Amino acid sequence: MSYRIWGILVALVVGLVLGRVTRQAHLVSFSGEAAQEARSISSWKPRATISTHPSTTKSPLETSGLHSTEGDLIATYGVTAEDLEKVEVLNRKAAAGRLVLSYERPTSQKVLRKMFDEMVSLKADTRDRELETRLATSGLGAVETAGILEDRKKLHEAALWAEAAQQQLIFSRLEYDQKLKRQLSAEAYEVYRTTEALESVSTFSKGFGDVIKRSGSVDTTGKVLEEFARICAIEARGVLPVNSSGPYDSLPQVTVGIAQVQSALRRETESFNSALPIAIERARHLGWDSSLISQLERFLISQHSEHVQTVSRQLNAGGTPSE
Repeated sequence: MSYRIWGILVALVVGLVLGRVTRQAHLVSFSGEAAQEARSISSWKPRATISTHPSTTKSPLETSGLHSTEGDLIATYGVTAEDLEKVEVLNRKAAAGRLVLSYERPTSQKVLRKMFDEMVSLKADTRDRELETRLATSGLGAVETAGILEDRKKLHEAALWAEAAQQQLIFSRLEYDQKLKRQLSAEAYEVYRTTEALESVSTFSKGFGDVIKRSGSVDTTGKVLEEFARICAIEARGVLPVNSSGPYDSLPQVTVGIAQVQSALRRETESFNSALPIAIERARHLGWDSSLISQLERFLISQHSEHVQTVSRQLNAGGTPSE
């Protein structure tokens, strides 16, 4: 586990302590089976169960040497009485079974902010001396050099916050999924997961329904559209340009600049090319006739092509920051 990830977990626990949490913090080490589960919940398949194991990892607070009193911690991190009141409210929500995001508590935010400041300064102390020397030989003045070093610190801090935000999403999704598994029967859980998956392609299902209506095909029971949704959302993921923010979607991928957007498009095209034959084979296995399969193939190709063309037009029009 990297120092920064461990530091984030320490911040979480210290933040919880500052909030006078009486129950043990439910934290998972970002490694081993727990980490694999956190990454795998978005790749769920029907009837596939994901094992859950209670974490046996000692809390970061227990292993970090942080044995300060609450008063010392309040003084160190600038926590206020108002912060503690907000944390009490959030802790009651969590105790009642509601999801509270990792850094929703103001105490955790303040601990994390101070920790990130220290991490940035620690790295800068060793890195900046060498960089300052090299910049000086390039002809830059002292003011310009100081400005560059200060900007680098800001970028380092931004990277730490971005990593913390992604970790918050992973842990919150894992907690959400584990809570559902405790609350629902295996059958009800599968129904829910299927519903989540099908919802992500609902717009495309309507579009495909319009296509088969225009062709004269009849789907009076809705069976074809239900099978279409299951194929595209579950069995051949990647065959449609789905972009949503549900609890089981892929982690957000930020693309800035023409090169990154083009690279993302290439990855989407590779995914589409791999998923399309799977979708066709699944439709054939379900007994679709050749005419309906041809319509499916043309529809999927047209949706992908339209997506690529839309992104390309935005790039040509300057829709993303230039490099």
